[in-house]
Amino acid sequence: MPEASPARPSRRMPHPRATAAVLSCALLLGTAACASPDGDAPRASTTAPSAAATDEPIFASDEEALAAAVEAYEAYSEMSALISAEGGKDPDRIRPYVSKEIAPGYITEFESIAEAEIRSSGEARIFGAKLAEHSPSAVSAYLCRDYSDVRILDSEGNDITSPDRPTLSATLAWFEPADENSKTLILTGSEEWDDNSFCQ
Repeated sequence: MPEASPARPSRRMPHPRATAAVLSCALLLGTAACASPDGDAPRASTTAPSAAATDEPIFASDEEALAAAVEAYEAYSEMSALISAEGGKDPDRIRPYVSKEIAPGYITEFESIAEAEIRSSGEARIFGAKLAEHSPSAVSAYLCRDYSDVRILDSEGNDITSPDRPTLSATLAWFEPADENSKTLILTGSEEWDDNSFCQ
Protein backbone atom coordinates (compact mmCIF):
# COMPACT_ATOMS: atom_id res chain seq x y z
CA MET A 1 0.00 0.00 0.00
CA PRO A 2 1.32 3.52 -0.71
CA GLU A 3 2.82 5.25 2.29
CA ALA A 4 3.26 8.89 1.31
CA SER A 5 1.65 11.51 -0.89
CA PRO A 6 4.01 13.60 -3.06
CA ALA A 7 3.41 17.19 -4.08
CA ARG A 8 0.63 17.82 -6.56
CA PRO A 9 1.88 17.71 -10.18
CA SER A 10 1.31 20.42 -12.75
CA ARG A 11 -0.24 19.68 -16.11
CA ARG A 12 1.92 20.09 -19.22
CA MET A 13 0.61 21.12 -22.60
CA PRO A 14 1.15 18.37 -25.22
CA HIS A 15 3.24 19.19 -28.28
CA PRO A 16 1.01 20.05 -31.27
CA ARG A 17 2.61 17.20 -33.24
CA ALA A 18 2.21 14.62 -30.50
CA THR A 19 2.46 11.09 -31.86
CA ALA A 20 -0.46 8.71 -31.98
CA ALA A 21 1.28 6.61 -29.33
CA VAL A 22 1.34 9.50 -26.86
CA LEU A 23 -2.24 10.41 -27.71
CA SER A 24 -3.26 6.81 -27.17
CA CYS A 25 -1.62 6.97 -23.78
CA ALA A 26 -3.46 10.21 -23.07
CA LEU A 27 -6.78 8.56 -23.90
CA LEU A 28 -6.01 5.74 -21.50
CA LEU A 29 -4.21 7.47 -18.67
CA GLY A 30 -4.34 11.22 -19.15
CA THR A 31 -1.30 13.31 -20.02
CA ALA A 32 -0.14 13.31 -16.40
CA ALA A 33 0.64 9.61 -16.72
CA CYS A 34 2.34 9.79 -20.12
CA ALA A 35 5.78 10.88 -21.19
CA SER A 36 5.62 14.02 -23.29
CA PRO A 37 6.65 13.94 -26.98
CA ASP A 38 10.00 15.56 -26.14
CA GLY A 39 10.75 12.66 -23.80
CA ASP A 40 10.27 14.49 -20.52
CA ALA A 41 8.13 13.10 -17.74
CA PRO A 42 5.54 15.37 -16.14
CA ARG A 43 7.08 17.56 -13.46
CA ALA A 44 5.78 17.88 -9.95
CA SER A 45 4.63 21.16 -8.48
CA THR A 46 4.68 22.21 -4.86
CA THR A 47 1.76 24.61 -5.36
CA ALA A 48 -0.51 24.59 -2.34
CA PRO A 49 -4.21 23.72 -2.76
CA SER A 50 -6.17 26.72 -3.97
CA ALA A 51 -9.05 26.19 -1.59
CA ALA A 52 -8.82 28.41 1.47
CA ALA A 53 -7.69 26.54 4.56
CA THR A 54 -10.14 26.33 7.45
CA ASP A 55 -9.90 25.10 11.00
CA GLU A 56 -12.10 22.10 10.29
CA PRO A 57 -11.67 19.37 7.64
CA ILE A 58 -14.03 19.38 4.68
CA PHE A 59 -15.56 16.08 5.77
CA ALA A 60 -16.48 14.67 9.15
CA SER A 61 -14.55 11.44 8.58
CA ASP A 62 -11.90 9.88 6.36
CA GLU A 63 -14.53 7.49 5.01
CA GLU A 64 -16.72 10.38 3.89
CA ALA A 65 -13.73 12.12 2.31
CA LEU A 66 -12.74 8.99 0.38
CA ALA A 67 -16.29 8.44 -0.85
CA ALA A 68 -16.44 12.02 -2.13
CA ALA A 69 -13.07 11.64 -3.86
CA VAL A 70 -14.15 8.44 -5.59
CA GLU A 71 -17.42 10.05 -6.69
CA ALA A 72 -15.52 13.06 -8.10
CA TYR A 73 -12.98 10.89 -9.91
CA GLU A 74 -15.66 8.66 -11.39
CA ALA A 75 -17.55 11.72 -12.65
CA TYR A 76 -14.38 13.14 -14.20
CA SER A 77 -13.47 9.76 -15.70
CA GLU A 78 -16.95 9.28 -17.19
CA MET A 79 -16.88 12.68 -18.90
CA SER A 80 -13.28 12.21 -20.05
CA ALA A 81 -14.22 8.83 -21.55
CA LEU A 82 -17.23 10.36 -23.30
CA ILE A 83 -15.18 13.17 -24.87
CA SER A 84 -12.49 10.69 -25.89
CA ALA A 85 -15.06 8.31 -27.37
CA GLU A 86 -16.38 11.21 -29.44
CA GLY A 87 -12.92 11.97 -30.75
CA GLY A 88 -12.23 15.02 -28.58
CA LYS A 89 -15.47 16.82 -29.50
CA ASP A 90 -16.57 19.70 -27.24
CA PRO A 91 -13.62 19.43 -24.83
CA ASP A 92 -14.98 22.24 -22.64
CA ARG A 93 -17.34 19.67 -21.16
CA ILE A 94 -14.50 18.63 -18.85
CA ARG A 95 -14.44 22.00 -17.06
CA PRO A 96 -17.03 21.27 -14.33
CA TYR A 97 -14.99 18.26 -13.20
CA VAL A 98 -11.51 19.77 -12.93
CA SER A 99 -9.98 22.92 -11.47
CA LYS A 100 -9.55 26.00 -13.63
CA GLU A 101 -5.77 25.63 -13.32
CA ILE A 102 -5.63 22.25 -15.07
CA ALA A 103 -8.64 22.57 -17.41
CA PRO A 104 -6.61 24.14 -20.27
CA GLY A 105 -4.25 21.16 -20.30
CA TYR A 106 -7.11 18.70 -20.62
CA ILE A 107 -8.79 20.77 -23.31
CA THR A 108 -5.58 20.96 -25.33
CA GLU A 109 -5.19 17.20 -24.88
CA PHE A 110 -8.66 16.55 -26.29
CA GLU A 111 -8.04 18.98 -29.15
CA SER A 112 -4.91 16.99 -30.03
CA ILE A 113 -6.98 13.82 -30.04
CA ALA A 114 -9.44 15.44 -32.44
CA GLU A 115 -6.60 16.63 -34.65
CA ALA A 116 -5.17 13.10 -34.80
CA GLU A 117 -8.64 11.73 -35.66
CA ILE A 118 -8.52 8.97 -33.07
CA ARG A 119 -11.00 8.01 -30.39
CA SER A 120 -11.47 5.57 -27.58
CA SER A 121 -13.92 2.74 -27.12
CA GLY A 122 -14.88 1.33 -23.75
CA GLU A 123 -14.29 2.66 -20.25
CA ALA A 124 -11.74 2.03 -17.55
CA ARG A 125 -12.89 0.33 -14.35
CA ILE A 126 -12.03 2.25 -11.20
CA PHE A 127 -11.53 0.26 -8.00
CA GLY A 128 -9.40 -0.18 -4.89
CA ALA A 129 -9.53 3.44 -3.72
CA LYS A 130 -7.47 4.30 -0.65
CA LEU A 131 -7.29 7.64 1.13
CA ALA A 132 -3.92 9.37 0.91
CA GLU A 133 -4.65 12.59 2.78
CA HIS A 134 -7.61 14.48 4.18
CA SER A 135 -6.75 18.05 5.13
CA PRO A 136 -8.86 21.12 5.93
CA SER A 137 -8.63 22.26 2.30
CA ALA A 138 -8.11 19.18 0.14
CA VAL A 139 -8.41 15.42 -0.29
CA SER A 140 -6.07 13.05 -2.10
CA ALA A 141 -6.56 9.38 -2.86
CA TYR A 142 -4.95 6.43 -4.58
CA LEU A 143 -7.12 4.72 -7.19
CA CYS A 144 -6.68 1.68 -9.40
CA ARG A 145 -7.78 1.68 -13.04
CA ASP A 146 -8.27 -1.35 -15.26
CA TYR A 147 -8.05 -0.54 -19.00
CA SER A 148 -8.67 -4.04 -20.33
CA ASP A 149 -11.89 -2.97 -22.08
CA VAL A 150 -10.50 0.29 -23.51
CA ARG A 151 -9.38 0.37 -27.14
CA ILE A 152 -7.96 3.13 -29.36
CA LEU A 153 -9.53 3.46 -32.82
CA ASP A 154 -8.47 5.48 -35.85
CA SER A 155 -10.79 7.50 -38.11
CA GLU A 156 -11.82 4.36 -40.00
CA GLY A 157 -12.58 2.39 -36.86
CA ASN A 158 -9.42 0.29 -36.97
CA ASP A 159 -8.04 -0.81 -33.62
CA ILE A 160 -4.65 0.87 -33.18
CA THR A 161 -4.26 0.10 -29.48
CA SER A 162 -0.62 -0.50 -28.67
CA PRO A 163 0.06 -4.12 -27.65
CA ASP A 164 2.40 -2.75 -25.00
CA ARG A 165 -0.11 -0.44 -23.36
CA PRO A 166 -0.77 -1.02 -19.67
CA THR A 167 -4.02 -2.66 -18.64
CA LEU A 168 -3.68 -1.75 -14.98
CA SER A 169 -2.40 1.40 -13.33
CA ALA A 170 -2.40 3.08 -9.95
CA THR A 171 -3.18 6.79 -9.84
CA LEU A 172 -2.66 9.37 -7.13
CA ALA A 173 -5.28 12.10 -7.49
CA TRP A 174 -5.82 15.41 -5.71
CA PHE A 175 -9.19 17.07 -5.11
CA GLU A 176 -10.60 20.25 -3.63
CA PRO A 177 -14.14 21.60 -3.10
CA ALA A 178 -15.88 22.82 -6.24
CA ASP A 179 -17.05 25.86 -4.28
CA GLU A 180 -16.39 27.28 -0.84
CA ASN A 181 -17.91 25.07 1.86
CA SER A 182 -19.01 22.55 -0.78
CA LYS A 183 -18.63 18.82 -0.22
CA THR A 184 -18.64 18.23 -3.96
CA LEU A 185 -15.04 17.75 -5.08
CA ILE A 186 -13.27 18.45 -8.37
CA LEU A 187 -9.99 17.04 -9.64
CA THR A 188 -7.00 19.35 -9.21
CA GLY A 189 -4.21 17.05 -10.37
CA SER A 190 -3.15 13.43 -10.83
CA GLU A 191 -0.16 11.28 -11.64
CA GLU A 192 0.56 7.64 -12.25
CA TRP A 193 1.79 5.88 -9.10
CA ASP A 194 4.69 3.54 -9.85
CA ASP A 195 3.74 0.94 -7.24
CA ASN A 196 0.44 -0.64 -8.29
CA SER A 197 0.85 -3.69 -6.06
CA PHE A 198 -2.16 -2.60 -3.98
CA CYS A 199 -4.27 -2.97 -7.14
CA GLN A 200 -3.48 -6.65 -7.58
